Amino acid sequence: MDSPKEQMTQRLAWELETRKSVEIEVVTKIIKRRTGEKRPISFDSTDEHYIETAVGQRYCDDRLRLGDKVVGRSAHFGNGSRFANVTYYDQDTSLQKVVEYRRSYWKEETGSRKEIPGPIRFLYVGHEPLNKSLPKAEYLGKGKVIDRECEVFLFAKVPWLVPQDQVYSLDAATGIPLKVESFQDRSAREQNQPMWVWTAESLDKVKGHYVTMKASQISYGADHEPQLIWEQSVESVAFNRDYPATTFWPTPDPGVTLMDSTKGTITEAPGVKKAPPAAKSGTASTTTPAQAIPPSDWTSYTSPVMLGLGVAILIGAVLIWWRRRLADD
Repeated sequence: MDSPKEQMTQRLAWELETRKSVEIEVVTKIIKRRTGEKRPISFDSTDEHYIETAVGQRYCDDRLRLGDKVVGRSAHFGNGSRFANVTYYDQDTSLQKVVEYRRSYWKEETGSRKEIPGPIRFLYVGHEPLNKSLPKAEYLGKGKVIDRECEVFLFAKVPWLVPQDQVYSLDAATGIPLKVESFQDRSAREQNQPMWVWTAESLDKVKGHYVTMKASQISYGADHEPQLIWEQSVESVAFNRDYPATTFWPTPDPGVTLMDSTKGTITEAPGVKKAPPAAKSGTASTTTPAQAIPPSDWTSYTSPVMLGLGVAILIGAVLIWWRRRLADD
């Protein structure tokens, strides 16, 4: 009889390798903050629309919301060999601000995890598919999540923003992760002091594939008390659809700034650029970064929001630096 590790590897291999494509829309909301927290937040939910194909094409439209209002937007593209990011003006999220051509999808060249919306993010350990990571994991025994039998595995020193031990509880019948706990090290595991915990609240079957349609995540502060609680809902999911190639590459707006980090160049798209939206009275200019308040430990922030906000800051700084360098040349 196959071991639990072999069984889970086989089930996950089928789940991941038989998908011609996946399209998923995920809404992640802050539903509770630490009692007494007075710092303002610039967003309280994210909307992610993600598409990936088996041949490596990828697309994500990532929007930040404060209440019902979209307050930030970025989009990310990969056509299988080339990659691009698009940032939009906060005051008009239909208007492109910068199109950047990159060497990798989103921040994956320098980051240590695959940038993909939860819950399908946990089908990976870092950048590697879960079925390929399992042979290196330590089997911890059996568990139970949402009244389903699980096989539990430890992935030690996973290199996210800081090295951390991640404990995956995999549904015994399907191999799908139902719970992931992150610990700073072995001592924290022994004391049951996680940095963050993601837990599925459902397991659903869609067109022959299993998806956790609802989940929650708790991040913990330095005092090991809950800091933020997120609620995650899959609004729609589809498998094995076909998409035109244009889905995975941006069309720059007329006159928009084009940055090519692979060549170190800055140009403009042909055409007349629309006037950028004016900053609202009493608010910061479009070059001032939003003051998002994340959990105390960045490793607990599994939404792409952190990188989405950072892109705007980096682009502004790089634009200034490149322009000075080009002028000097």
